[in-house]
Amino acid sequence: MDPDSRVGYGLLWCGACLCGITVSRVRAPDGAPTRALSDPEASAGVPDFVRVD
Repeated sequence: MDPDSRVGYGLLWCGACLCGITVSRVRAPDGAPTRALSDPEASAGVPDFVRVD
């Protein structure tokens, strides 16, 4: 996520089957927790989910 524009990627997955999607150009609302793309820990806690189209 770019801290100035608050635009980045959204990762969404099902906790039961671990299938999910990646959405680009998502704007995070003010106050929503975000992580910088340059942060090596940005994907900490994200499971290895299967991306579906």
